Amino acid sequence: MEILYLISGIIFCELITYSSKYTFALNQKYLRSFPPNFLMQIYFGICALILMALFEYTLVIKISLMDLLKISCQSFLLFSISALIVNTIINCIRKKNENDNLDDSSQNNNFIDENVNKKIFIFMVLFINPITEELLYRGFLLNHILSLDYIIINSKVIIISLPILISGLYFGIVHRSLLKMGMDKYFVYKIVVKATIVGIACGYFYIEYNSITAAIVAHFIANISENLSSSFFNSIFHLFAKKS
Repeated sequence: MEILYLISGIIFCELITYSSKYTFALNQKYLRSFPPNFLMQIYFGICALILMALFEYTLVIKISLMDLLKISCQSFLLFSISALIVNTIINCIRKKNENDNLDDSSQNNNFIDENVNKKIFIFMVLFINPITEELLYRGFLLNHILSLDYIIINSKVIIISLPILISGLYFGIVHRSLLKMGMDKYFVYKIVVKATIVGIACGYFYIEYNSITAAIVAHFIANISENLSSSFFNSIFHLFAKKS
């Protein structure tokens, strides 16, 4: 039975991901000033709510202010450090395999064009994506496979179960679709690895605090720390590049 839930959960998410491609044409036609994945994110949220209602999964929203502060601090530290490590490793791999410029801005990594309102894009990344994606990947998928109750890591610091790992890995792998948009492969590798870390961490916080708000806040902090760490890394790179 546990395997059936795992398979069905992945199938549901894959169907949602596949069908979401049709939202891009609508987005381009009716909401050109919005990011191209705006309707896709809304679609994710709606599908997640429908699936949760269908399987009668309930979400706890309430969480204490102290817990939110704790999650925010832990998340920022984790995601900032992990982003710097991942960026450094993959950039070293790029440099070894190709004699390319390490500056991501020089690569084909743009997901938005000049018609997109940048303020709307930032608002979506910070406030819409964390909600809709957590509803789908933690609110539905993680809850759907909770019966796979096998503990992988059990320490005084952290407990990671198989459902948390699976939902996190799937969340990361889903970002492989960015390759189909013509983005630089090394840039996509970074996104996939960092998204996997974010997915596992959000799953941990969701289970640890029994609140979807915990996962959403962690996801929000991840998006902020990613931008800050990327800016810091690029600044350091340019500094050393000038010296050399």
